[in-house]
Amino acid sequence: MPPMPTYTEKIRRLPWLFGSSAANTAFCNLTLLGSVFILFLDKLGMPKGQIGFILSLFPFCGILALFIVPAINRFGLKRTYLVFWGARKVVTAFLLLTPVVLSRYGVGAAFAYVAAVVLVFAICRAVAETAFNPWMQEAVPDDIRGGYRGEQHHLRRR
Repeated sequence: MPPMPTYTEKIRRLPWLFGSSAANTAFCNLTLLGSVFILFLDKLGMPKGQIGFILSLFPFCGILALFIVPAINRFGLKRTYLVFWGARKVVTAFLLLTPVVLSRYGVGAAFAYVAAVVLVFAICRAVAETAFNPWMQEAVPDDIRGGYRGEQHHLRRR
């Protein structure tokens, strides 16, 4: 196990955490977790029930955290986070093939295809977030941890 970073090293790495969080926010809002994705599914001709089912995959995959923690600890928090956070970017690219599936096989097949892609994305996201939270305890210094969260881009003044 590598040695814990010093306080100074942790402070020096905070801008990278902020940048990562900002890039993730942009990615999410422009792809699967933003309103553009709902408009995309509507334009494919999917009924509201199917769109709701696809969107429900995100919170339901979060339940996986209860079962995958031992494997994540064995594999390593940082490694798990980086592998699965990166993998979800690749998985998202498969949505570019949706118009091909729609034109060849119809709306039903497009729904199944999009649901499968979103399911794999949601699983990658759940695994990555499960590893991210404890890793964040190692990456952010104790005295500012309460003022920093991945979604919030501010630090409390000392």
